[in-house]
Amino acid sequence: MTSNVIFIHPDGADPSHFGAARFESVGPDGRLNWDTAPESAVYLGHLDDAIVATSNAGAVVHAYGIKAVAPSFGFDENGDEYTSLAGLQGQNVDGSESDFTILEEAAAAGRPTAIINSGFIAEPGTGVFFADAVSRGDREGITAQLFFDAESDGTLAEDAQPRAKYNVIMGAGEQDYLPEGVTGVFGEGTRTDGLNLVEIAEDLGYTIVYNQEQLDALDPSTELVLGMFAADDNFNEFPEGFLIENGFVDADGELVTYGQPVADAPNPDGLVLDTDGDGFTDPPTVGDMLEATLALDLFANEGDDDGEGFFIVLEEEGTDNFGNTNNARGAIDATLNADQAIGVAKDFVENVQSNTFVITAADSAGGSLEVDDVSGETVGTLTTQRQLDEAGENSGVTVPFDGTTGSDTAPFVAAPAANGNVYEFGVAWAGLPDFAGSIVSKAWGEGADRLGSTIDNTGIYRLMYESLFDISLDAPEGVPDDLAPREAPEPTSEVGNVIFFHPDGTSPSHWAAARFASAGPDGRLNWDEMSDASVYLGHMDDRIVGTSNGGAVTHAYGVKPFAGSFGFDAPVDEGGEEIVSLSGKPDTIMQEAQAAGKAIGIINSGFIAEPGTGAFLADVDNRGNTEEITAEILDQRPDVILGAGETDYLPVGTIGVFGEEGTREDGRNLIEEAEAAGYTVVFTREELLAVTPDNTDKLLGIFGAEDTYNDFFEDELRRDGFVDENGDLILYGQPPLNPNPPTIAEMVEAALPILDADPDGFFLVMEEEATDNFGNDNNAAGTIEAAIRADEALGVAMDFVDNTDPNTLIITAADSDAGGLEVDDIPIGGFGLPNDEVDETATPFTLRVQAETQAFGPEADGVLVQVDDVDGSNDVPGFSTDIFEPFTTGAPDADGDVFDFGVAWATRSDVAGGIVSKTYGLNADLLPDTTDNTDIYRVMYQTLFGVAPEDIANAEPIDVLVDLTGIDGDVTVSASLSREAAFDNVLKFYQTDALGSVAGFLPGEEGYEAVVAENLLDPDIFIGNGETGTAELVLAGGTFYAPVLLIDGDLHNLGSIGDNARGHDRIKRDGSVWTFEDWIDSDFNDLVFTVDAVEPVIA
Repeated sequence: MTSNVIFIHPDGADPSHFGAARFESVGPDGRLNWDTAPESAVYLGHLDDAIVATSNAGAVVHAYGIKAVAPSFGFDENGDEYTSLAGLQGQNVDGSESDFTILEEAAAAGRPTAIINSGFIAEPGTGVFFADAVSRGDREGITAQLFFDAESDGTLAEDAQPRAKYNVIMGAGEQDYLPEGVTGVFGEGTRTDGLNLVEIAEDLGYTIVYNQEQLDALDPSTELVLGMFAADDNFNEFPEGFLIENGFVDADGELVTYGQPVADAPNPDGLVLDTDGDGFTDPPTVGDMLEATLALDLFANEGDDDGEGFFIVLEEEGTDNFGNTNNARGAIDATLNADQAIGVAKDFVENVQSNTFVITAADSAGGSLEVDDVSGETVGTLTTQRQLDEAGENSGVTVPFDGTTGSDTAPFVAAPAANGNVYEFGVAWAGLPDFAGSIVSKAWGEGADRLGSTIDNTGIYRLMYESLFDISLDAPEGVPDDLAPREAPEPTSEVGNVIFFHPDGTSPSHWAAARFASAGPDGRLNWDEMSDASVYLGHMDDRIVGTSNGGAVTHAYGVKPFAGSFGFDAPVDEGGEEIVSLSGKPDTIMQEAQAAGKAIGIINSGFIAEPGTGAFLADVDNRGNTEEITAEILDQRPDVILGAGETDYLPVGTIGVFGEEGTREDGRNLIEEAEAAGYTVVFTREELLAVTPDNTDKLLGIFGAEDTYNDFFEDELRRDGFVDENGDLILYGQPPLNPNPPTIAEMVEAALPILDADPDGFFLVMEEEATDNFGNDNNAAGTIEAAIRADEALGVAMDFVDNTDPNTLIITAADSDAGGLEVDDIPIGGFGLPNDEVDETATPFTLRVQAETQAFGPEADGVLVQVDDVDGSNDVPGFSTDIFEPFTTGAPDADGDVFDFGVAWATRSDVAGGIVSKTYGLNADLLPDTTDNTDIYRVMYQTLFGVAPEDIANAEPIDVLVDLTGIDGDVTVSASLSREAAFDNVLKFYQTDALGSVAGFLPGEEGYEAVVAENLLDPDIFIGNGETGTAELVLAGGTFYAPVLLIDGDLHNLGSIGDNARGHDRIKRDGSVWTFEDWIDSDFNDLVFTVDAVEPVIA
């Protein structure tokens, strides 16, 4: 079945752009239209000859479905027209040609079509869909192809005849329609061929509109519309300083990012161009243009039973152009305009034609915007690319934050959060160029569920083509088919194991660098193959950017803490108390899992007290109290502890295996305590790999004095001798005592068999901490190595799901982005790179960031920063090599090409970032459309316990339950017994929650008694008929227990609270007396259990 298709291209915009727009417009807890998409996928945008897509070649990929060369505007490297993917596979629709774009095929098939842009219509994001050109700069030639068919070289034949091929054309660029010497509404034409395309359009029957009033007045029956709303662009794509110098400021001192001085418009007919009286034109937004288009009968009725589907391509170009000038005010405004258009499309799907497929994607990240918390009158400055100077002193590059009116100006102010707090923020940029970025594609409507968690840029075309023409196309040769993703085996239960993996500080850009360096542009990481993806929002109770400890607390408790929290709701000296989790208990989700009888484990590549693991088993006043955290972890007796941090286990005066003295001042030797408690203790990779689960009940692995990695920037590593015999940096291991610690993947592989031995299931939390620590040091080599290691660990976990236990959820998320890493091709081209006449320090490996007044050309004034190579960003002899050594893709792409790349950084801090959470296995589909950081807890809780945590918190405990939630440790329950029944009834207990649920089944549900029978605890409690007696049982505190009567001792004939829920009471309680009914006489004396005492077990 064919569908309408709306393709929205917010050029250059990644989740960080939408994050900034969200913060300012609706606040951290608000949601944009973009956030509501039911399907999300990380977008991979490499070209035939470059890692980073150009705007024109990226558009060629979307329009033709093939990998284009970077300069392409429809032609290949030999100057020949591209053949589309449909053409290559012999699937073109009737009436079209193999070199047609998808828009041209739609028009040839008689489908209604629309082309919408906030910039001039020849911008690549729309222009490529209807024109071929030798150069993207041939604006007049491209624009002419709206009304004329071009020759095979992109030029017009002398006898070319105009035709009305596309129904709606809306954008800017009036000057491209008019010949020189002809004055239009907004200015004079620039065409040198004498063609007046406006007159030609009128002769073809187009209705011409120039302002919002005319747009709104369009008759619904109109079938041809040409809208032109500015001479060049609707927006003003310059750095803020330039706008201020040239008067683009309104009466309130706000920058005018859209619309030009109305006095500059000739406007011969006196149209209303300035609707708000501020002296600037008010062009319609792309959302306004789309709304007017969809209101036309031609589109509003196309998706009904008689229609075959329309095609609309829409680009918000301001998101990219403002990004490339590092103009944060403009980038946010442009992103909000794009989101408005998404809202219009979404509303059309929901309320007009549900048979519509909406998909969004950028092709790269314009400038790579990042958000950080700031305070003060101005946003201040940041540092990036730490280096050692010739004297060996620590230095770096100072760059201004971007504020509301430019460099180091007033901060942006977010709309209030749900708690009423208002946060200020600044914007950091990685540079002026486009970067590979953390691009996320989103989809709504008919067929949206075809979008997996990863999408190659060619997949956008394939999805649109299938929706529009009901023709499924194969992936291009050599390109992985992301529309046929890896699938986890079907689970057999709704409740099971959970593996939470926290690759700290990683965004899709970090994963991209790892993919390029290991698998190549057309390879796929394990992370890429996870089944579900969702943009993650990580703000805290008191700030926008998540801290490592605050983020971990959120994941562990399901509530937003203050940024400094490590388990307390406020600093202890301010009266802070232990956080109450979303389930209503003063315990972490891992502590609840352990209390429910599940095996638990924590794994870290850093010291085990790192927040990503430590916060799940410890609560302290300060994350720096690593000795206290480590002790609390061990005191919880998890089944598996694997990480580093030996000094935190040992008392002062004791030298450890790794040659460093312990730091504990309480005299405890936690390693000896662990051995006494039955832990197998290992210190090396070899010892870990020799562990056998059959002989190991509990495992403690300590693989470094502090961390397994060396989290310093590159110059420091060289200075301190962390260089191997080949001259390469030593990123992991500390020779000679610790030359080869196990990877986190090897730790996971050792842990899973031990945890899996528990019949009640397990909960494992693991963290690759080096991705964050290297990122904060702007150490690209270290960050990439850490991300590769993290991905290997994911692979081990995914293989466990596939081959061992399908009833296992893997969920992964960082809580912030460490450093704002971005990848760019080497050598870098364009975007204001200076030449020797301007700055002799400029090289093909430097870029500019945070332009003040000029982004491009010889007057470019941004800060110069060298990108990272394999050795860092420094060329000072003694601390680095004096030649640039780029990173190289680890495998060829589909065409056998290998690429060089460098790494840029926005900052040394953690930023809000474009974080993406992913899932695989059991309940992977529970991942929300957009994931708040508290949702990580929700998904894990539902999977572990089969119930929503809020339901537990809000539940009135069932009165017949035994409530031991306020008790720590084991207790002995002493009771008196009596019985007056012919049946030899047996009383047993089982662990439950406040709702009485077991393994995801609630009392009264079908199957409840069966899972109760599988989870009964010892001992059997029995008394003879007519007799009295006593009984004792030991129960673990901290949870609920339910009694169940085995009627006549039959495991298949239970009297339980399930019967009570069905209206047939079997159990009653009066204070400390429980009475049971085994038949229908309702005398409730068939067994009587009276609690006489509950006392703690004394060890």
